[in-house]
Amino acid sequence: ASLVPEAHDITALKKIENALKEAETRLRLAYEAAGMGTWDWNLTNDVLHWSDKQFELFGVSNLEEPMHVGRALANIHPNDLERVKKANAASVEGNQQFREEFRVIHGDGEVRWLVGLGCSLNYDEGGKPKSMIGVNYDITDRKNLELQLTQSNLELEARVVERTRELEQEMLERQKVQNELTHLQRLETIGQLAGGVAHDFNNLLAVIGGNLELAMIRTADKRVSNLLHEALQAVEAGASLNKRLLSFAQKSSLQPVNIDVNNRIEGAKQLLKRTLNKNVRLETQLSPDSMEAFADPGELDSAILN
Repeated sequence: ASLVPEAHDITALKKIENALKEAETRLRLAYEAAGMGTWDWNLTNDVLHWSDKQFELFGVSNLEEPMHVGRALANIHPNDLERVKKANAASVEGNQQFREEFRVIHGDGEVRWLVGLGCSLNYDEGGKPKSMIGVNYDITDRKNLELQLTQSNLELEARVVERTRELEQEMLERQKVQNELTHLQRLETIGQLAGGVAHDFNNLLAVIGGNLELAMIRTADKRVSNLLHEALQAVEAGASLNKRLLSFAQKSSLQPVNIDVNNRIEGAKQLLKRTLNKNVRLETQLSPDSMEAFADPGELDSAILN
């Protein structure tokens, strides 16, 4: 027997192997540059194959033994665990891409945010996926910025609400001041009108009072004299009213003097008797002692009559 050497050209195969190694190297560098961890999940036995970066992202140590999916799930935040499991089950059953954001808790208690991306790979004869592959990467900084932005927005909204409330209060205060100003302007207008009326009324009272005094001088009839005296008292009461009008119009000031209160009450009583209905009986109970007050006569008369 003799050996016959046989040779095959494997240049193309070597080129393919080199290209594959180059592609794997480029992909590994891309993962490292992006801070991504890779994973391969065997759905038949729930065994995971993780890259070194994947262990780092989950905060677990590489024990160089089969990595079971339960160990990975144990590090996911309790508030996110069910959501991640449901999303993963839906991805496997629906043969669709898996994407979820979730938190993991490291051994030292630090909480980090991760994004998980994956898809099904290798299917059995029934079309059911036998494995999944995917990547994870850290988004903690982005989440912190989102949280800060949300907090800033809430603070801004609170400041806007507070400022709006302040502006509404300022508007109410301004409206109140405007109403008071309008009221004062009306009072000023009424005061000006009252001043004009008081001036004309004063002229009439002067004529009436002068004629009554002349009539009292020229009459000898006591009954007529009493009537004229009462009329003159009415003129004096009108003069007091005129003084109040002038005071309201800010054209006259009050002039308080010592007044016998009993005399002023009696004077008001005589005036009221001529005014009130005859069915009304007016009685007064005055102190036998002289009672004096330091007041403006017109204002005191007004208080007694009211």
